[in-house]
Amino acid sequence: MKRLILLGLAAGLLTQCRKNNPDPVSALPPETQTGANTFGCLVNG
Repeated sequence: MKRLILLGLAAGLLTQCRKNNPDPVSALPPETQTGANTFGCLVNG
């Protein structure tokens, strides 16, 4: 019975993984002209 529960739990966890690879430029803060004290940069990408 323990094996069945562990197998079901493992199968549930492994099937819920999604690769989330957003556009790296969209993750940067927006440009401002007012000095909003934000900073962002891309390193190797």
